Amino acid sequence: SVTQSIVFHRTSSLGASDTLTISGHVLPNGDGQWLALVSIDWINSGAFRTSSWGATNLATMDGWQATQEYMQTCYENITYEHLGKNAFRAVGNTISYQTPAAIDIGANAWHKGSLVFNVKPA
Repeated sequence: SVTQSIVFHRTSSLGASDTLTISGHVLPNGDGQWLALVSIDWINSGAFRTSSWGATNLATMDGWQATQEYMQTCYENITYEHLGKNAFRAVGNTISYQTPAAIDIGANAWHKGSLVFNVKPA
């Protein structure tokens, strides 16, 4: 089996002027299993408030879905007290941003990171 690019679609929960650069590949992981490697760079154009453990959906994947929920902390230029607590998340075919508390995110904040997770064909 060969490496395959993942096709992503922005979700409607993003602001029209938000910048989202997301790319990924699926690699064979032995015994018919697959591993996704996804890179995410998101700049929210407008300020917003998150909900505690609520997801801000960023994109969906064509043809693949996570085998379970995966989260990885992202790095950001937000208020110091909230750094290191927020994560990118893969569940089903959706990539999202999640915070463990309701927090205010300022305009033009950037959020960068990656996800590595097991997938299966959707």
